[in-house]
Amino acid sequence: QRDPDQPEARSNLAELALAQGKGKQALALLSGVRKKSPKDGEVVVLVGQAQLAARKLDDAYDTLLSALKLDDGHPVALLELGRIAIRDAEYPLAVKRLKEALKAMKKRRLPKYRWAAAFAALGHAFLAQRDTGRAMTNLQDAIDHDPKSAEPQYRMGVTYDTLDRPQRAVAYYQKAIANDASYAAAYKRLGMTYVKLNENAKAIAQLQKYLEVAPKARDAGTIKRKIRKLKKAG
Repeated sequence: QRDPDQPEARSNLAELALAQGKGKQALALLSGVRKKSPKDGEVVVLVGQAQLAARKLDDAYDTLLSALKLDDGHPVALLELGRIAIRDAEYPLAVKRLKEALKAMKKRRLPKYRWAAAFAALGHAFLAQRDTGRAMTNLQDAIDHDPKSAEPQYRMGVTYDTLDRPQRAVAYYQKAIANDASYAAAYKRLGMTYVKLNENAKAIAQLQKYLEVAPKARDAGTIKRKIRKLKKAG
């Protein structure tokens, strides 16, 4: 039986914690691992991902940059740095990083779901720049590479919302929820799209579901007021 205190075992447990969205737990598991393997690029990237999940963005940025110094062109480090650039509204940099990530993924023959994550992030970056054409192209590539992923379906819905095509947006939000029932943003977007379509009962149901999935959301108060307003409207 594998010793749970061994670095490899702790890294595996950290990956499991990350998959469950438990960033702080993953960081705790990795605290000793990085000290024992400070020049292991895979470990450093995993620490960066844990820091991201724990909302320590500045630490994550520095950690992921250090991973690139250890392993120039590490695809996952490039992917995560691209996502950080999107959060920072540095869209040209995000596109550059994400294209580099895709190139590295293909070269290293990473699994297709990794490619899908990069295509989805590229779609997000292009959509943020109102380039709906390239957004849709990359999001469709993401869907083709990983049909079970919720994010590209959700982003495609947002793209159709941007194009004022609510019926198409609804279909993609529903696909996102079917792929991941905990994808809170999809419920909110679906609810607000139903408002556009004057389908208030459906809107209320989806917005209530959003609050169930994300009860501590920052906009919970705003959504509750929206629900009350829709109920009064009938």
